[in-house]
Amino acid sequence: MNIESLKKNIEGDVSQPAESTYSDYQQTYFLATVAAKTPIAVVSPATTADIAAAIGWAKQSGVTVVVRGGGHGAFSSADAEMVLDLSKHFRYASLDGEHIVAGGGATMGTLLAAGASTNRVVPVGAAAGPGMGLALHGGIGWLCRRYGLTIDHLEAVELILPGGNVVTLDSSGSYDDLWWAVRGAAPNFGVVSQATFRTHQVSLMGFHRYVVPAKFLATVLSHAESVGDEMDVSMACSREPGEDASLLIYVSIRGTQAEVTSSKTTADEFVAGITNSVSASDHSVAHYRDSPEFDFPQAPTPEPRPVQLYGSSPFLGPDADLEHVAEVVLTSMAAAPFPVRVNFEQMGGQIGNVAPRATPFWNREANWSTTITGVWPDVAGKQQTADWVNGTVHELEADTCGSYIVEAHPEEADVGEYVAASFGENLPRLREIKRRIDPDNVFGSYYPLT
Repeated sequence: MNIESLKKNIEGDVSQPAESTYSDYQQTYFLATVAAKTPIAVVSPATTADIAAAIGWAKQSGVTVVVRGGGHGAFSSADAEMVLDLSKHFRYASLDGEHIVAGGGATMGTLLAAGASTNRVVPVGAAAGPGMGLALHGGIGWLCRRYGLTIDHLEAVELILPGGNVVTLDSSGSYDDLWWAVRGAAPNFGVVSQATFRTHQVSLMGFHRYVVPAKFLATVLSHAESVGDEMDVSMACSREPGEDASLLIYVSIRGTQAEVTSSKTTADEFVAGITNSVSASDHSVAHYRDSPEFDFPQAPTPEPRPVQLYGSSPFLGPDADLEHVAEVVLTSMAAAPFPVRVNFEQMGGQIGNVAPRATPFWNREANWSTTITGVWPDVAGKQQTADWVNGTVHELEADTCGSYIVEAHPEEADVGEYVAASFGENLPRLREIKRRIDPDNVFGSYYPLT
């Protein structure tokens, strides 16, 4: 395996395990489990030609290719494989009329900054740090009930295929199957070097955070399902060992200037219909790009990367028993000997108005996207944390309708079940396209489609 030949054939950088740049690079990942991976080389391509050359080298060398954008995902690195790091030379975005054109290494914050001058926004997830891996698998955030998922705003994609050829995918019909597949499962089919997104004009919004006792979780879930799509109510239930769980209610409201100006009153009335036991709150009127963190007011500064976190993301279906959901979550959290958190991000609205077969994202009927996480204090506690997360997911099985692929763990034995729960009846079509486009499984270190 001649890595020197790869270095000679590209303009960008190549780092190997013996080099200091390699170890520095590993520490930029979000998850400690990913930072611990040891790829044979980290390639930072400077051009699309570099990407094609690196793919060709990997194919000839018999190694698979993993793409790193924002570095948040569990499948953005792999042992003994090659990582294509797009964060150095492809982290850009610019406004082009009513569209944003972004490089494959752009984060969601990069997209939002690009439209700032004219208040053009792409609905993205709840955090600015994740990269294209999130955008190309779904993207659930404060504006998605009003406008749809991030993938629903893709207008065009530049994709470098396993054979090294570069294609442009859009709705013109030239590559129908691939255009369908990249809007929900892109990393399995090639490297997205650039993507074009449709935007919306969104000026100021109201953002309101409240902390209440966790015992009101079921009531908040129930009340939130009756609000219109101009309002989003998401929650985070959090508990530290030895303490009672607390519940964050995060209300965001878009609308006319008058509606945004009075949004505190609207949010206050929503919370007052549930409880008057509010221990903390804060309120702001801001642009979408400047929305407060999806975290508790006055939360401590996050620990530096990488974090020792394990998570899973089941969707709650439209027939979920919300009392049972709350009981399972609170009982499970009370027994955890380490810090735990469960997020509930509201779905519905425009998300469900797109047919489940229109893109690979199958679980559009869900009312809630949950993320169940535990923090492992040391390596010895990692498995215990994973067992707690997966045990909680199992207890919720009767209330769930599928899983969100962004929290898949490729190294786990049951990852195939998670993949099936994420793509549902779209999985056979994805597998057929995978066999045809990537028969050698060059992009085989992600969740399995073969």
